[in-house]
Amino acid sequence: MNTQTHVDPRLSAADEQAATWFARLQSDRCSDRDRAAHQRWLAEDPRHEKAWQDLLALWQQLDHVADLPPVAAERRAAVDASREAASTRGRRRVRRRRAGLAAGVAAALAVALTFTLMPLQHRVYRTDPGDRHTISLADGSSVTLNTDTAIRVEYGLRTRRVVLERGQAHFKVAHAVLRPFEVEAGNGLIRALGTAFDVYRKGDDVQVTLIEGKVEVAALTSAAPPAVANRAATIPDSRFPIPDAEGVSPHPSPRTPHVLTPGQQLNITPTGISERHTANLERATAWLNGRLVFENERLADVIREVNRYSPVQLVVLDPTLAAVRITGVFRAGRAETFVDALRSSFPVKTLAAERSLLLVPAVTTLDGGTLTAEGFPSAVDLGERVH
Repeated sequence: MNTQTHVDPRLSAADEQAATWFARLQSDRCSDRDRAAHQRWLAEDPRHEKAWQDLLALWQQLDHVADLPPVAAERRAAVDASREAASTRGRRRVRRRRAGLAAGVAAALAVALTFTLMPLQHRVYRTDPGDRHTISLADGSSVTLNTDTAIRVEYGLRTRRVVLERGQAHFKVAHAVLRPFEVEAGNGLIRALGTAFDVYRKGDDVQVTLIEGKVEVAALTSAAPPAVANRAATIPDSRFPIPDAEGVSPHPSPRTPHVLTPGQQLNITPTGISERHTANLERATAWLNGRLVFENERLADVIREVNRYSPVQLVVLDPTLAAVRITGVFRAGRAETFVDALRSSFPVKTLAAERSLLLVPAVTTLDGGTLTAEGFPSAVDLGERVH
């Protein structure tokens, strides 16, 4: 598997400075000089302003983490400290009370940042044909990449985003309160919270299968330029508003999402999203165990799937043979086993070419005549051949 790291998975310098400024401005020791220095810091670099606005937007959302045990514990500690300080008199009592409250705010902020901002990540992962690999992401989620698959991981302040550039991936998502987990694939955006699902991208067409939990699937807005829509669109959610500095969402939103429940599947195309339907979960997840499951599928489509796992490519030349319906279970990466099964049920032969095997009708004399492509059955069950 190939891994490419573009950015160290930590807070950027601007984000760290924004968090420091936030805590400083919340302190009872904050002076007019500090506030003026903060304004100068904002004006120094547009990235400072963006980091500050991101942090303010996030802080406004912290009602959603107020009941988390670590945050609740810090709040109780701050209250206890302020009550203890209240038992003394004069300026010392006031200072202690303020210090206790400031400490509570700073601690709550630190815990909230730990749970919501960290870690950031920006990496690219790829698998070669025939390879399969499971990756542990920075937030505790995991993703298994199927053969010849490429993803781009983009964890930011507000979202956890994975872009499926090609191939197939199985996601197990770790729950996070403030940052939704999103997968962008083709014209689709899939949002999940604490769930498991499979996304298979074939060119511009995408298939989404939900294993457990719940996901929302939306088509990206076609009116936006592709570079903007692909990298910035987010499924609308009142719990996760994403305003810019003026409070207005800077990017177009996807269309109304479709909600999947476990065992459901849908397809995304450049023109929209199909209706939900019941999925064959055994077939959809068989690749995780190195198996390929086919049920009444065209031989041409079966061969296309078999070829994903093999350096030797199968090519079917006869259109009648290509249309035969195939049912069976095979071990991924063993094209020769599939060819042997095919030969046992069809009058076909193989011709070797450079890194390819051509499947052609075998002409056989039968009662003085010949058996050609017209002699193929319309469908056949090749059984289970995974050993």
